[in-house]
Amino acid sequence: MGGVGSGGWNKKYHGTIDDTLRIDAFWLHRQGILVARSPQKVTWKAGGMLVLELLLHNEGGRLHICDATAAGSRFPDALAQSIRLQDQARHVGGKAKLFECPQCGTLRQHLYLDHRQRFICRKCAGLTYKVQREREVDRAFRRWDKASHQLGRFSWEGWCGLKRPKGMHKRRYDELCERLRAEETIVNRSMGLLC
Repeated sequence: MGGVGSGGWNKKYHGTIDDTLRIDAFWLHRQGILVARSPQKVTWKAGGMLVLELLLHNEGGRLHICDATAAGSRFPDALAQSIRLQDQARHVGGKAKLFECPQCGTLRQHLYLDHRQRFICRKCAGLTYKVQREREVDRAFRRWDKASHQLGRFSWEGWCGLKRPKGMHKRRYDELCERLRAEETIVNRSMGLLC
């Protein structure tokens, strides 16, 4: 009964943002794609292989997206989409261009390619962050690793009783040691080493 991946744990989400292709309004603006007069080609690669190639063009406050490989084809473009762009005042001055999610209408910096081949926001696509899908023991390992890195990257067994790194305040050193002990307790309890 049961096994790795059984039980449907956290199944209400389709995936994580790290596993999904996205477009970033700030990156497109820095690259000049949102102000260019002609369509610009944007590619996504994974492992040196081409995953997706799109033509992007900003016209009249709308970002037009089409599949670069389907241009000139007699078949309809499944990725053809038009996304509204809006300017939003930034707290440091100036304005930033943001996408308006085609599904819910909220302003977003990132839009993700969902299973229907449409770019929509993270919430509409049902995506989570990778850390939201971690179990308690995985989070404890990650927090322990971060704290041990701040102390000089010690092994799991050999960090107790080590000297404080040069320049680190004693109070900060004590906080990190306490955090390491707490995370070790969580991990050991999950492995059945503690009652």
